[in-house]
Amino acid sequence: MWRKAVVALAFALAIPCSVIAQQARFPDRTIKIVVPFPPGGSPDISARFLAEALTKKWNASFVVENVGGAAGAIGADQVARAEPDGYTWLAGPNNVLIFNPLMGTGKYDTLRDFAPVSNLISALNVVVVAEQLPIKSVAELIAHAKANPGTLNFGTAGPGSPQDLSGRLLMKLADITMVPVAYRGISPLLPDLMTNRVQLTINPAAPVLSLVNEGKLRLLAGTGQKRYHAFPDLPAVAETVPEYNVDIWTGIVLPARAPPSIVASINAGIVEVMTTVEMRERLKAVGLEPAPTTPQAFAALIREDLVRWRKVLDQPAAEK
Repeated sequence: MWRKAVVALAFALAIPCSVIAQQARFPDRTIKIVVPFPPGGSPDISARFLAEALTKKWNASFVVENVGGAAGAIGADQVARAEPDGYTWLAGPNNVLIFNPLMGTGKYDTLRDFAPVSNLISALNVVVVAEQLPIKSVAELIAHAKANPGTLNFGTAGPGSPQDLSGRLLMKLADITMVPVAYRGISPLLPDLMTNRVQLTINPAAPVLSLVNEGKLRLLAGTGQKRYHAFPDLPAVAETVPEYNVDIWTGIVLPARAPPSIVASINAGIVEVMTTVEMRERLKAVGLEPAPTTPQAFAALIREDLVRWRKVLDQPAAEK
């Protein structure tokens, strides 16, 4: 009898041992990072910077796949259903991991369906207007909107996107009316902004800084509670609208049930490459800042933001 028990125990242990061996070799095949938006935005830029750095560090193969649509929900749903083996990642900005679930967009639940690995970057988020618009400050923008209600169009990446909720929060706190105009990402929005078909957007600075430098767009303010360290001369919206505060971040999550050892391994790699001087300078040049965390700290950030934005949207937790 005891011999049978020993054989059974050895067989039971064989599978975990093989899994452990696979994890020890991680990564041994191509890793896919899903960016749930078209190319050009801060999630795409940061994912490509990360993939390039980890390719060198791990001597591994990466592919960055842009899966746009439904305010990022299509790409996120794809990752939520993927095998939890560590080879499919989501570069998830807070609109995908926070706003979409609160708005009922997508089939996933962030807390249930994803394993947080690390925050990746925080984005310089700005109010940017068409150069033709005779407005040079947030105060002037609010005054114009109040004098001409409903005449300002603000471009968004769809309902529940950071642009949409950033604009909605500004309208609520400043008591103004603007008209949201939805696009499939920032890339198709920019031509209409430059030609004044839409007058403003509130967007991460990465894809707009070059156009600002060329004189085609104008920055009015940053959306953080305080001025950004990299742009000390750029006012914060909160200097005019004290309660206004919109932080934009992108982090890496895996499908739920990913092995803790894989999560820890990926986290260690992310933290190492995102804290180099070279990475910091590359990100700064496009209006981004590295912001890697532990998995536990990233999970806490997600939970806190779900609570904060649920209050902004006046949407009970039970409503999905």
